Amino acid sequence: MPCLWAAVLAAALVQAAPLAAQDTPVGSIIAIDAGGAPGVPPGDAPLDPATRLCLAKDQVALFASDRVTFQIAGEACVTLAEAEAEAFANQGWALRSQSAEEAGERYSAALGSGDEGAQDRAFEEYREASEAAGETRWEDEIARSVEEQRAARDYAEKIKNMPPAAGPVPSWPTPSTPLGPRPIIFRLASGSPSVLARFPRGMIVQPSTALCLAGGEQLTISSSIGQSATYTGPGCLKRQGKPTRENIGAFVFG
Repeated sequence: MPCLWAAVLAAALVQAAPLAAQDTPVGSIIAIDAGGAPGVPPGDAPLDPATRLCLAKDQVALFASDRVTFQIAGEACVTLAEAEAEAFANQGWALRSQSAEEAGERYSAALGSGDEGAQDRAFEEYREASEAAGETRWEDEIARSVEEQRAARDYAEKIKNMPPAAGPVPSWPTPSTPLGPRPIIFRLASGSPSVLARFPRGMIVQPSTALCLAGGEQLTISSSIGQSATYTGPGCLKRQGKPTRENIGAFVFG
């Protein structure tokens, strides 16, 4: 299973949910697998977002809200609302990071086209996507090492000072999986050639994404914690169900 933050080189720009959405109400939070966490009652009833969890070193708990499925692991004391907000922020950063990688690929392709207008447009798109991926909110709200922060600053300075047709695109620094609550990210791991022609391998499958298959077509979805499932057409795959231990992505197919 590739690293959660691994670069995805795809043709289509994936739009991330705006960070302003973090100010919206959390909504209901359910425990998919509380992992023996104290203070979490059994059953499927929504939990109080103010519930405070204190986990031991070897405990792992899995929760889902209306906007993100997330995992809390290791020694930590946090309220469900705090954990959900941090995981949602991490999920948004993952989407922006993917968008920056994809914009970089389009810029690299434009450099070889000989079309200066296309190069300028692609460069501006790449710079905007890169700046969005490295915005300071991530550094303010999520624990990161000094080395990662320095790499992000160096990268931002490099891309700002780089002229539109200056030759190979610098690679985006790939941070480690962040500390604290982690979102569960779902990606298109593989598929029939005709499926991959429509949906790039490695794309993040968001709740708004619908993957429709013709008869005989097939695709496999993998999660950042190792679960995977394969679907065969005809039918459309959507994340419109209720998360469970066996189906944490809430995928429905038909």
